Amino acid sequence: NVAKHIDNLRQFLRAANGEKIVFDTDTIDSRKFKNAREAAYNVYLNETELKAIAAIPLNNRLDKARDLFLIGCYTGLRISDYNNIKPHNIKGEFIDLYQSKTGGRVVIPIHPTVKRILSKYNGITPPKISDQRLNEYIKEVCRVAGIIEHTEKQQTKGGTKVKTVLEKWQMITSHTARRSFATNSTKAGIPIQTIMKITGHTKETTFLKYVKLSSSEHAEIMQKHWGINENSKPV
Repeated sequence: NVAKHIDNLRQFLRAANGEKIVFDTDTIDSRKFKNAREAAYNVYLNETELKAIAAIPLNNRLDKARDLFLIGCYTGLRISDYNNIKPHNIKGEFIDLYQSKTGGRVVIPIHPTVKRILSKYNGITPPKISDQRLNEYIKEVCRVAGIIEHTEKQQTKGGTKVKTVLEKWQMITSHTARRSFATNSTKAGIPIQTIMKITGHTKETTFLKYVKLSSSEHAEIMQKHWGINENSKPV
């Protein structure tokens, strides 16, 4: 957040300089500002965890939240979009809509899980839930589903590294759905360019921030790739 404000200030200073607006360059030298950023630690839900979430019996309140969240996990949409899918956006085997944040159009194939959910609600998506409520409910859903792996989170506060150990369900939010889609699709070997067309990302660097594969998961992907070609002779 601080880095973002510094970036904005530097842009104002460059614009002022370009417009020949006089300001005290000795006092405010944009080159002296450093916008050091810290990579945010976010989690994703793997396919096993998503299946566990889909399988548990829930009351009506949590059931609708779970179904709405799973649509996000299998479409890669932001909550502002998967919370607002209209009947006219569902066209046969695809969801076709313009993203509310960017205005860009995306066409998304309907995953079997999403198809099952649509059938459950007579061909439409579950009723809309506010962002705040969905964040609250989906944490409860994940806790009930047993997503309780302990995870250490590090964050700089006041110039000091602060470590916090949380259970994974405590770190789940509505936006975890989009990260889960990007990560699981990458893990499945789908080309990044294809995934980006579904998520609506235009910059690969931005998209890659959503991919939360660990070093061991990357190693497993490589191992799986070698396994496919295990009959090939070494060079």
